[in-house]
Amino acid sequence: MIIYYYLNDGTIYIMEPKIENSGLPQGVFLNRQLVPKTTGCEDWYTWKDLNVGCNVNFNGHIFRFVSCD
Repeated sequence: MIIYYYLNDGTIYIMEPKIENSGLPQGVFLNRQLVPKTTGCEDWYTWKDLNVGCNVNFNGHIFRFVSCD
């Protein structure tokens, strides 16, 4: 998965690169939007929450950051 964080407005975009003949659905996982830390909460994820080695819950799916650039 590739996670893009846009500093200018705090939105997040998540996509999985498409691999031919993988048999699994791939592509856009999360369109560019603000992501709440918990469902129904007005507290959004910021760049301070996205550190290497941390687990983050985006819409019920847990992601672990292993590298960044």
